[in-house]
Amino acid sequence: MTKKELAAVCIARLKAEYPESDCTLDYDHAWQLLVSVRLAAQCTDARVNVVVQELFARFPDWPPVELILFGLRGTVGALAVIAAQLLLAMVLRSFAVPIFLAIVGGIVGMLLGSKGYSLFWPYCLMQAGMNANRSEDILAGQGVQFAAASAFWLAAMFVTAYLLLKERDVKA
Repeated sequence: MTKKELAAVCIARLKAEYPESDCTLDYDHAWQLLVSVRLAAQCTDARVNVVVQELFARFPDWPPVELILFGLRGTVGALAVIAAQLLLAMVLRSFAVPIFLAIVGGIVGMLLGSKGYSLFWPYCLMQAGMNANRSEDILAGQGVQFAAASAFWLAAMFVTAYLLLKERDVKA
């Protein structure tokens, strides 16, 4: 059975089981439903409809490509931070200390980013990728350097974790 046929079977079963079901989220386009469903995981559908009303009024069609680009770059930049936090949690075996170090790393990241050193500290990369608090693109012409810096920090965290795990196992 192909994926398309399997999806059709699933849809038919759901319609048979829930014939009166209706989507309570308000949307005009598929991307709006995607955003609303993601937000609905955090609160009620009624609250989502209130929150997205102004957002969707600003973007009646797809959001500008720049916003999508900033989101994707921010995700790439966040991978280095996630790897750093996992490494800290693995080494320190504490909840509070890695969180405190993340706050310190974020503050240092904001300071370094404001001076133009966003590519040299992993906690700057998400902020730089998302073009936080800037009207002009701070990474214009630096896409390759940004990708390289993100890959470097991610690899550095993975290699460090590998070397630490090679020496000793992590205990819960």
